[in-house]
Amino acid sequence: MDRFISLALLISMVGCASSRTQYKSYEDKEGFRDRDVKAGLKATSFKANARTKKDVAELFAKFRAIENCKESGFKLAHILDVQDKTVSKDVIRSSSTGFPSYYYGMSPFYSRYHSGFGLGFSTMSSNTWEETYSYPEFEVTYQCTNETFEPELILREVPAEEMKLLVKDLKGGLQVEEIIKGSPNQDVIKEGDVILKANDRRIESKSVLIQMFKSGQTSIPIEVMREGVRKSIKLEAVDVSSHILDSQKEIIKKACSKKEVKKRNLCKS
Repeated sequence: MDRFISLALLISMVGCASSRTQYKSYEDKEGFRDRDVKAGLKATSFKANARTKKDVAELFAKFRAIENCKESGFKLAHILDVQDKTVSKDVIRSSSTGFPSYYYGMSPFYSRYHSGFGLGFSTMSSNTWEETYSYPEFEVTYQCTNETFEPELILREVPAEEMKLLVKDLKGGLQVEEIIKGSPNQDVIKEGDVILKANDRRIESKSVLIQMFKSGQTSIPIEVMREGVRKSIKLEAVDVSSHILDSQKEIIKKACSKKEVKKRNLCKS
């Protein structure tokens, strides 16, 4: 009977794990959660269950950011950072193999100890195994805006501990990993440069740097560390609003094809 209970619990647990994640406000286990990071900067996270694929969870997080900005009267959700916070858990499972057998009446088991009739349940054998379940979670940091400017660089945030090894500095910075083709900065900055300051302000976050660019201020002075030498240069940004809008339309199209999202107001507009 203990095996029967274990089997029933296993079926129940598998059934729960197989249900699809709903796009809804964050509750105990899944859904989206919105928060304000600081003035002009917001964050939305989407936590999914083990049944949801990682790319869908990321899609829902980005869709929620766009939805928030649209509802606030802005054209664009300028996504500045996407963090993968997916966690995995190892779970021990057990199950009976073969088909369960039921018996009523005189059975070998009962006849060994006492005569008479009985009702029983048995399984052929049982085993246990370990399974790994992934619970996707993504957080996007963004700002709601009507126009967007970017220096068209792929930047990596360098933590303070790593900066000690790179430039013997006590604070973090931004390292240029790649210069996007057509970037206005391809002749003034190099891959591997570490951005230390912008507008005489220490920079440790990509979002802080990007927020400095706006209409009327598309060029800002920065200080970089290049091969151990500090250099002062100017970083330029270009208007990428149309590119962001096209990307946003694609996100909306993909998200609205999912049954959890297709009834949202943004999908009807």
